[in-house]
Formats: sequence, structure tokens, C-alpha cells
Amino acid sequence: HTNLLKGEGEVSKERKGEAGAEFAHEWVPARNLVFYSVAIAIAEAYDFDAVVSGVNLEESGAYPDNEMEFVRMLSKVTPYAVRPNKKVELLMPVGNLVKHEIVRLGVEIGAPLHLTWSCYEGGEKHCGRCGPCYMRKWAFKINGLKDPVEYEDPSL
Repeated sequence: HTNLLKGEGEVSKERKGEAGAEFAHEWVPARNLVFYSVAIAIAEAYDFDAVVSGVNLEESGAYPDNEMEFVRMLSKVTPYAVRPNKKVELLMPVGNLVKHEIVRLGVEIGAPLHLTWSCYEGGEKHCGRCGPCYMRKWAFKINGLKDPVEYEDPSL
């Protein structure tokens, strides 16, 4: 169950390390289903042919809707959710990669990594303390790279 959805908790920023990267109490049921539904609707409205997702191996074990299989199954029902003459493909270009491999690939292809957002919190800067911030900082460190985003707490 999720405490976040019940309004009984908040995103943990206390634990660090692998054990603190993703927390079960931060699980929001059907979160990615909602995100995909909105993205598919926008894709149809603007006549885009695809929705590109950041589903990856590192997060696949944490939550069921981060699994590649979830996206494959959703792809099977997507044609029933859009106009009959419209095709919206769901793509997972980093589905078989872990975070540090994604960072390395991003650098290799010149992706604007300074424009990416990983933090569970909103604001001007990444918090630097939540699980996704920790995982992001670790991925850059493994690659020997300086993360181009600013953090409230830059420590690892």
C-alpha cells in the first residue's frame, strides 16, 4: 500500500545508498498508467506517432509499472484508446539499461542532460536527498562525470 496516496507520508529523504534508492512506501498504484494515458492522449491530439518512456532495468524491480512487460501490455491496448486511423507507439529506448549506462549513452549521443529532471520534489533545484536524486548522482559518479544539474544537497 502507499502512504503517499493516503496523504499519510512524504517522500523519504533520510536514507541513502542502494537500500534507500527506492522505497515501497513511495509506491503510488497506477502512477505510470496515468502518465502513459495522458501522454497517449497528448500524442493523439498533436498527431505524434510515439510516446517515449524512460523505463529502465534499474527501476523495473522496484515497482510493477516500471517493468518493460507493463509497457508491452499497455501497447496492446493503446489502439483501443485512440482514433481507429491513429497509431501511437510506446517506445522504451533505455529499457535494457541501468542508470549509469543511460548517463553514458546520453553523453555519447549529446543528449541535453542538463534539462532532465529526476527528483521527486518540485522546485528550482533537485533536492539531492530523495531516492531518484541519489541514483542519478551515483550514475554520474560511476561514469566519472559531473552532473550538470544543481542540487540543494550535492553530497552523495
